[in-house]
Amino acid sequence: MNATKQLLDWNDYLKTGIDIVDQQHRGLVDLVNETAAKLSSGDGLSGDEMRTLLGFLTDYAATHFSTEEALMALSGIDEEHVVHHRQSHANFLLQVSGMVDELSAGVLTGHQLMDFLSNWLIYHMLGEDQRLARLLRKEPAEAGGEKPAVAGLTELPVHEAANSSLARLYAFMAERNQHLQATEQAQRNRSNQMTELVAEQTAELAASEERFRALFHNGTLPVIITRLDANLTPGRVVDANPAACSLLGYDPAEMLSRSLLDLVAPDEVARFPLLISELLVTGKFECEMTLVTKAGQQLTTQMSMAQFVIHGEPVAMSIIQDVSTNRAAELAQVDIQQQARRLAEIRSSFLSGISQQTGQRRDGVAGKLPAASAKPMGPAAIAAFLAEHTLFKEVAAKDRAQLVAATRARRLQKGKILFAKGDPSAGVFLVADGYILLAISSPQGVRKVLGILGCGQSIGEAEVVMDSTYPYFAEAVDDAEVLQVSCAALLALLDKDKKFARRLMVSLAARQHDLVYSVESYTLRTGAERVIGYLLQHARIQASGRLIVELPATKQLIASLLNITPETLSRIFRDFSEAGLIQARSRHIQIPDINRLVAYQV
Repeated sequence: MNATKQLLDWNDYLKTGIDIVDQQHRGLVDLVNETAAKLSSGDGLSGDEMRTLLGFLTDYAATHFSTEEALMALSGIDEEHVVHHRQSHANFLLQVSGMVDELSAGVLTGHQLMDFLSNWLIYHMLGEDQRLARLLRKEPAEAGGEKPAVAGLTELPVHEAANSSLARLYAFMAERNQHLQATEQAQRNRSNQMTELVAEQTAELAASEERFRALFHNGTLPVIITRLDANLTPGRVVDANPAACSLLGYDPAEMLSRSLLDLVAPDEVARFPLLISELLVTGKFECEMTLVTKAGQQLTTQMSMAQFVIHGEPVAMSIIQDVSTNRAAELAQVDIQQQARRLAEIRSSFLSGISQQTGQRRDGVAGKLPAASAKPMGPAAIAAFLAEHTLFKEVAAKDRAQLVAATRARRLQKGKILFAKGDPSAGVFLVADGYILLAISSPQGVRKVLGILGCGQSIGEAEVVMDSTYPYFAEAVDDAEVLQVSCAALLALLDKDKKFARRLMVSLAARQHDLVYSVESYTLRTGAERVIGYLLQHARIQASGRLIVELPATKQLIASLLNITPETLSRIFRDFSEAGLIQARSRHIQIPDINRLVAYQV
């Protein structure tokens, strides 16, 4: 074909960079150029040729537009652009339908058909489809509308390419009326040529559709395409990719024999009229949907549904993401949170007056704490620990740095004395690992445990403020590590930082409340109630939802703390176990039902 007779050259300015779309565009450009060449020769188009061409355009639109709309749905393009692009497609189909009517009425000419095609090609392919391509590639709009130069091609901006094409269009329109001679045999020949050309482009169109189907079927996300029935419910499944068949346990033939309503939980069916109404208005919706597998298992999924047209038929494409595992985890987390709130309520009512400090557990400091090791904590670890500690976390960074410089880490072996009764105050001790026992002893060597402090708890604030000796001794229950903050650094911070002074007062007041609770427990509560209170203080909820207690010390020390004999404590634990209130193994205790435990002696 003579290049000077081409209406539109295929070049890089027409390319979108999306193979499926470009192949379909190229086929239409070739067909239009062939038709333009015939018209420029003065022969015109017969009714049969125009009918064949309009039939191809209808098929082309069904395939090409469904490809673009499916790509938009899969890529999650902005709804405003989707609506605009879909409206452009609808206008094209409306105009083609109008030309079919005009052809039937005998008023459509080949030149009118070419006018329509040439205008649509230039403005749709150079304008709308280029913007669509940038959105599909998630690229910003190109400044000036230019593309990079390609070797061997003229470096024209897009609007110059459009103007050039329009100039050719006008030249073509001026020339087309100069040659009008034709014979009946030539007309038949041209009709056969047009039929062959349309058949060739139809085959190319079918090939591009197959390439899109390959993209659809090779996707990792489950996708189901269903018809849309007139009663606002999804109809029969017309296609489903292997990922969807695998998720739901059906083979492809079984999927095609079902509707989407057969694949959802029964209580979801009533939602669809409203959901499909939203789909028809907005073009898409997204919601949580419970699907049912062939084996009857219910799956919690996130479903994104988009509506477009395939071969003139409205369909809905559902993109599915299985979130059942995530939802199960969320529900488990909600259950754990509910248990935690219940535990807090029971602690509050049962342990009225218990101090926050006494109620702290081993994880009393926020964040991940350093693991026990033979080597004491270094400056960086000390700084991180102080930054998370209740007493110091709101201290200014500069002041906290001075505290770090005045702090040293000490590792203690089991049974090692941290300080003795009567020793002068050496600062505040923060338990970083293990447990520290606070106790007093009689001249006969009988010990009375005052407290067993774990990670994050502090010792010696009152002695620093009062500049007094310790009225008790401190000893490592097991191997432990403490941070010793010097008296001078603490007193300097106390003079400087009013907020720190207030937090220190809160800590000392908590100790007073702890003492009141202890006196109440010793004098007004039974041994079993004291044990229940102690278990509630130290109970924590595991990720699995189980309520457990890790005893920080031996039963002898805990019995002394609770002011009962070791024998009494052992008997109470045995009674609780036989009643099914606890499950004990060494220092590990599980509480199956906290409500039953609290109701035991209350």
